[in-house]
This record gives sequence, structure tokens and C-alpha cells, in this order.
Amino acid sequence: MYLNSKQIRQLIKSGVITESSDSSVREISYDLRIKSIYDPETKRFIGDSYNLPSGGTVFVSTEESIHLPNNIIMSINIRNSAMRMGYQITSPVYLPGHNTRVFFRVTNISGGELPLMHGESIVTAFFCQLMTPVPNPYEGMYQDESVFGNNQFGEYHSSKAPNSIFQKRKTELENIETRIQKSESRIYERIILLMAIFVSLFTLINLNVSGFKGSDSREIIAINLSMMGCFGFLSLLASFAIERITNIKRGILLIGSVLIMALSAYLVR
Repeated sequence: MYLNSKQIRQLIKSGVITESSDSSVREISYDLRIKSIYDPETKRFIGDSYNLPSGGTVFVSTEESIHLPNNIIMSINIRNSAMRMGYQITSPVYLPGHNTRVFFRVTNISGGELPLMHGESIVTAFFCQLMTPVPNPYEGMYQDESVFGNNQFGEYHSSKAPNSIFQKRKTELENIETRIQKSESRIYERIILLMAIFVSLFTLINLNVSGFKGSDSREIIAINLSMMGCFGFLSLLASFAIERITNIKRGILLIGSVLIMALSAYLVR
């Protein structure tokens, strides 16, 4: 059974919730207030207020401490307004018999900084009364925890480290995009080259079969070379439409076209 505001105020009077504020009592919950903020990597105090960067994670302690009897459990949920802003909250369920200051983890999943201000609330606590007291109340390693970081923790990145992780991922995606664009350009380049070769061969074959009757071999060679030079030059112009084609390739194409056209000019002289 969840407790209502009247029953929560009774918990405050009986010392279950200490260092409390009557203004934090809601109809069926209690809004926990921010006291201190800690870096999960160093386990050190950051401040009582902090601008949490995008992707950052910190631990928060509350003004309130709890001293749960053997028939009460407490759970923490994010407030609606905080959820909409981009706060993400992770918290344990506090079991019957647990005496501790309240701690929870905050991650910023928004695209910008989010403020964590001393005395303000982004979470609310719900109290549930069991039908009968538990025979074995909580006696775990986090009993009587008043100072953050004295007990076991996993390996955390610093509150600002995720930004570098996101930046690394962004760079990787940009590199992938660049490789795709280069591949796309190479495909277009090859298509243009194949089309130029096809048109050149078709034109040369057609011209040589039907267009040079009665012409001498020197003239035929000169005209063929001239056409090949023109096709090469046109391919060079087309390559400029492909921004990522290398200047070396353009240079080779230009030199080849000029040499072929010069040779054809020499032959028809």
C-alpha cells in the first residue's frame, strides 16, 4: 500500500525521513532535494550545484536521510518535468531497515547542458507499507552510508568524458560518410569513362567502315587520332563535374589528349 501525504508527514514526525521539508510533501510522494553532486570516476565532491554536460553522468546525494522501519520500502522516480528536459535517473529500491542518506545517479541525455541546483528536486520518493514486517531487515554494505564513495563502485567515465566518446563516434561516422562519397565519385568517374570509351569506339568503327572510302591511310590515321584527342578532352571536361577526381588523373588525361591531337596535326601537315 502506497502512503499518502498524511501518512508521509507521519513518517517525518516519527523520524523515518530526516532533514525534510514540509513543502516537499506531495499527495502520494515526497520530492527529494539536491544536496551534493559527485563525480562517479573520482568519487570526489563536485559542488552543491553543477551544469551537467550532454552525455555526462554524476551521483547526487539528497538533503534527506531515511531510516526505514521493517515494514516500509522506498522507491525513487523521476519527476515529469525533469524527464521532459532530458534528465535520466537511476536509483535503487530502499529496503525495510535501510538507514542511509539517499543517493541516485543522473545522466544528461539531452543535447545541451542541464542544471543541477542545490535545494531543487528532479526526483520524487514513494513509500510503500508492507502487510507484515520483514523478518530480516536490510543489513547490507550500504547501511548507514552518509558519505559518497566509501563502498564498491564500477569503473565510470568522468562526468565530462562521454562528450569525448560522442565526439569520437561523430568523427567515425564522418569518416564513413567521406569514404561513401569517395566511392560514389569513383563510380560516376568510371561510368563517364566507360561511356566515353563506348562512344569513341562506336564512332571510330562507324567512321572507318563507311566514311573513309577513297582516303589514304595517312589521312585516316590523322582523323582517327584527332577524334581520340577530342574524346579525351571531352572526358577531361566531364571529370571536372566530379569534384573528388584527383588532379593527377586530370593531368594525365590532359597531356594524353594534347599529345594525340598534336600527332594528328603533324600527320595531316
